Amino acid sequence: MSSVEPHDLFISYCHLDNRPPGDSQQGWVTQFHQDVATRLGQLLGRQVRIWRDEKPWGTDDPSDGTEEAVRSSRAFVCIISPQYLDSVSCRRELLFIGRQARVVGASKSNLFYVLKSPVDRARVPDLRRFVGYEFFFQDPVSGQVAELYPSRTNQTDERRQAFWQRFSDLAGDIAPVLDSGEAAKPTITPGAALTSIDRQTLFLCYRREDTEDAAGRLHDRLTATFGQDRVFMDIDSVPLGIDFVDHVTEQIAKCSAVIVMIGKQWLTIKDKKRRRRLDFEDDLVRAEIRAALQQKIPVIPVTVQNAALPHADDLPDDIRPLVRRNGIELSATRWSTDVERLIKELERVLK
Repeated sequence: MSSVEPHDLFISYCHLDNRPPGDSQQGWVTQFHQDVATRLGQLLGRQVRIWRDEKPWGTDDPSDGTEEAVRSSRAFVCIISPQYLDSVSCRRELLFIGRQARVVGASKSNLFYVLKSPVDRARVPDLRRFVGYEFFFQDPVSGQVAELYPSRTNQTDERRQAFWQRFSDLAGDIAPVLDSGEAAKPTITPGAALTSIDRQTLFLCYRREDTEDAAGRLHDRLTATFGQDRVFMDIDSVPLGIDFVDHVTEQIAKCSAVIVMIGKQWLTIKDKKRRRRLDFEDDLVRAEIRAALQQKIPVIPVTVQNAALPHADDLPDDIRPLVRRNGIELSATRWSTDVERLIKELERVLK
């Protein structure tokens, strides 16, 4: 049983977006949180429970209870900015929220995007499916961007009015979702992140210490092309009492292809006792590759950081066939072109 009480709304954000603009003012996210709690309370006639991670400065790492809070929430507001999309932790949180929103499947979406500043919309998963609200003003002539604030001494009355109009639209759309009860019973459970996928999906296998940034960047591009529910980059958790290697094998069996991200440290990363991780049969990356090879699922090596494919002699016997798989290099200088080549191959695999 979850130790986190149910919440009406979960707010996801990057700590940099909550930096106060002046000594006498609150951060944008803090003010937004207070205002949305007040307005939703007025619309619903009751107190609204909102969960927001009080992040310390300099980190977006989730605090204890974040994952359970996502599972227990009825609706989600993700405050999107360039720095949010550049944060690996924020992207991972957004991915998990997106899965939860899909599982709920209410007639009205329970995921709302607040675009605090202009972003590359292709990097925001399913922006067309979920509603987005722009909280910035961009001058059509100069192209200069100004974020909208509820109150700020150097902000014009027109922009303050624009903020409250968009805020009113957002709160007005959230309230019916909370009032209807449609999203009141989230059904995602620990270990269930991949249980609803079918064979028309892709899986990203990577080591966080080696290629987390590159894997996140590739994930964003693949989800923009194939959809968020067809690209997975984490087997989030294993049910209690279940052999995790068997669980990995079961989940990999549901995929159409496995993309193995290989950076300069992929082969040599060691544990705290200075032992190479690949030498252990229960190493998660090794288990994922082994499961795909044994089940004849296409395995595509993708090298980044100018890394080379490992030699067969450097690999454990059960994943040596990896070196015979045709792969591709994603170069920093040709990233877009190389990713397009990869996507074309993946489209063939998914047919």
